[in-house]
Amino acid sequence: MTMKVLSFSTVIDFEDLPTSGYAREQCQPSRYFTAGGVEWKIEWYPAGEEQASEGYCSLYLHQKRLVNLTIQVRCILFKNSKAIDMFHGSHTYSDTDGWGWMDFAKIDDLSDGKISLQLEIMSWGHHIARSGLRRFKEIVQTLEKDVEVISGKVSAWANSTVLRHSSPVFGAMLNLEHGFVESQEKSINLEKGCEKFLKEFLNFLHEGTVENLEIREEAHYPKFLAVIALADKYQVASLLEFILFKLSYEPNARDIFNRLRLTSKFKHATNFKVTGESLMRWANQNMSQPDFLELTNKIIFTTGNDL
Repeated sequence: MTMKVLSFSTVIDFEDLPTSGYAREQCQPSRYFTAGGVEWKIEWYPAGEEQASEGYCSLYLHQKRLVNLTIQVRCILFKNSKAIDMFHGSHTYSDTDGWGWMDFAKIDDLSDGKISLQLEIMSWGHHIARSGLRRFKEIVQTLEKDVEVISGKVSAWANSTVLRHSSPVFGAMLNLEHGFVESQEKSINLEKGCEKFLKEFLNFLHEGTVENLEIREEAHYPKFLAVIALADKYQVASLLEFILFKLSYEPNARDIFNRLRLTSKFKHATNFKVTGESLMRWANQNMSQPDFLELTNKIIFTTGNDL
């Protein structure tokens, strides 16, 4: 069987998930829906499936017919329309049609409220090699780079169409009807301080990824800061989501503080608060009490400029 490689992102909302009246191992399946040309359904276990820890509900994502495919999944759990937790995962469907979380959320946390779930299935992102992305890069590389992007003494060239579609701010700057100088001179002058990572920023706009950007590498922290600042200022939603996924994917005790520090830098990303809350919840559940208290103290007593 060969790997099916697609490029897609699909968001599905599930309303009024039951939280009571179900025995252990009893599931509430959804209707099938389509994402990336594949039919899927979720199986919701309000009282947990067989292997779940006591007091936890379970969630699984099933294909109708097995397709060998690697995906990323992001789940946002809502109670009374307020986001209370976020879950990320990456999985390759190869020998079984189901995958998910046996300890998805504590049952007690879901009581006395209206529970809903937003599920996003993506074929792009962390640890995923896409022939579609490679083809996209090949096409983009043939486009004329007709706009000079400048920061301090450093400049690089970008395609005007890519810039307009990546950022509403760049789109306004380059719109001839608005009469901005950028559209007339085919040049965008960014603030000073972006010089070092300007090319990485533009590479993401053209190629959909940032090379050598790993949260577990302490030396990459300045790059994270610079890229977040640029993505936030110019409202590059795709880059903000890309970074948020990296910050929330498989945290560990060694890098949790840096993840939280970086999450605090977001201003415009829709889910940065949920990501921060999810990371704190992970720390509370997976670190010893003394280590968690030390982490909390570091966050509280770190100055605003350093956080």
